[in-house]
Amino acid sequence: MVKVKICGITNLDDALMCCVAGADALGFVFYDRSPRNIDISSAEKIIRNLPVFVTPVAVLVEKDLSFVRKLVEIGFRTFQIYFDLNDKERKEILPGKFIRALRVSNKPDLSGYDIYDALLLDSYVSGKIGGTGKTFDWRIAAEVINEISLPVILSGGLSPDNVRDAISIARPYGVDVSSSIETRPGRKDEEKVWAFMSSVRDTVF
Repeated sequence: MVKVKICGITNLDDALMCCVAGADALGFVFYDRSPRNIDISSAEKIIRNLPVFVTPVAVLVEKDLSFVRKLVEIGFRTFQIYFDLNDKERKEILPGKFIRALRVSNKPDLSGYDIYDALLLDSYVSGKIGGTGKTFDWRIAAEVINEISLPVILSGGLSPDNVRDAISIARPYGVDVSSSIETRPGRKDEEKVWAFMSSVRDTVF
């Protein structure tokens, strides 16, 4: 079954609603230029109340290992990063699993990514990091999935209306959604969340 990560969580009510709808993971964006940015204190209060089988994921754009260690201290164990780590840095941060996010418009060079635990393929939009609502060619994701042994998570413009097609074409380990299920940046729409989850769960490959 395809895993679902709902990203851009900013409040406990949305977090718990997404859990009830069946989300496997929730993303918390630590990037002050994002309209979905959250601070450590607020994130800690939310993840403290999550069900035990729902994974909180810290989304990080800027490389600051001391900040990552603070996130480990409050309970994060999974990190979605838009920067590179080396083996030494990974060992310093453990415990932790790292999802390397790639912004793609063409098929990326996959060399060197085997030190991570998963890849996330997001749409490339100049000057923006995630949450753009823009899709990319899902056949690129299918090529990556066929060539790499890591789990691949599909992101970028997924919605209740197109996620079935995306899954059928790319056959990813998981999908990631944010802007298409919001009433405004950082606030989730319950009807759209349930519609997205239903579309994913009804897709078989």
